[in-house]
Amino acid sequence: MQKVVPKYYYFLLPLILLLIGCPRSQLREAGLREQANEELRQGQITEAINTQVSAIGAEENCEENQREFPPTEETVFTRELPLERRRPKRGNSARENASICRRRAQVASSRGINKLVISFEGLGTYNDSFTNNFYDYYDDLWNGDPRRRLTGMGSNVGRDLITPNLHEDYRHADFLLLSENDGANTIEECVEIYRDIIGPSLDLNIVGLSFGAGEALVLAERLNEKTQYGSRGIIVNNLLTVDLRGTERVNGVRTRMNGDFQTPSNVTRHMNFGRFNAMEPLYVSPRFGYPGYRSRGSGDEQSITVNHPMPTSAGHATQLRTDVIQNYYREML
Repeated sequence: MQKVVPKYYYFLLPLILLLIGCPRSQLREAGLREQANEELRQGQITEAINTQVSAIGAEENCEENQREFPPTEETVFTRELPLERRRPKRGNSARENASICRRRAQVASSRGINKLVISFEGLGTYNDSFTNNFYDYYDDLWNGDPRRRLTGMGSNVGRDLITPNLHEDYRHADFLLLSENDGANTIEECVEIYRDIIGPSLDLNIVGLSFGAGEALVLAERLNEKTQYGSRGIIVNNLLTVDLRGTERVNGVRTRMNGDFQTPSNVTRHMNFGRFNAMEPLYVSPRFGYPGYRSRGSGDEQSITVNHPMPTSAGHATQLRTDVIQNYYREML
């Protein structure tokens, strides 16, 4: 004799699935987050991070029919929205660059970040793949899940200077990694957007290597002209240049290749590291590459310029790994 399933079973089944499905995962997630908050209040940092990772896993186990749990004032961890991989660059329209910068500045402001680091790579060394991986890794750190490996060739400033210190810096700074070919005029509006969103507390730091150092200096000069923000324009708290060379362009042609450099008055401190005694040009060995050039001070008492000589035996890009430059970069941030 065939058994007949009571009709009310069909009404109970969705209820059972509801109880063991999404809401249950969310209740577990909420409990784990509260546990993480309590562990953090008690100073159990490692336990809190592990619990938070478990909470994220509980959240990801249920992607459908999610219910929002309103955040409490005591919420310590939040699942951060990823930043866009796109960066402001010469090939974009002005509108697209402005949109990218506004998005990044808004995320930085929501994270309580007021420090911005802009880096310009040397001639031909920028690597787009490395930069994309860098931004993904930066987001992973913010989400407490830095499992991604940072890969990619080139990008000496990003790889040898910024990345080794990222674990200490990511909660205090936002980063824009650029090519020397992007040009200072591409990024100056982006800095204005950051200044407008973050306000006068914006802590701006610019780093450049070789021709990228020239772009860093040109950017500082352009920001000095933004007098609507004050008599000294937009303040650059730190300008760090290594083997400074000129890259200013006129009608697309490079000018001031080996010229007379001067730090603008809106730069509070300019540390210029360079192999000032290297031969020009020196193509015999790629280890030496291009030498650096000194920069004259602005003459403004609020601005300091230091030209720090590096040994001619130092590599053009590998000098970024030296203790003196690494230590200054850490002090800068």
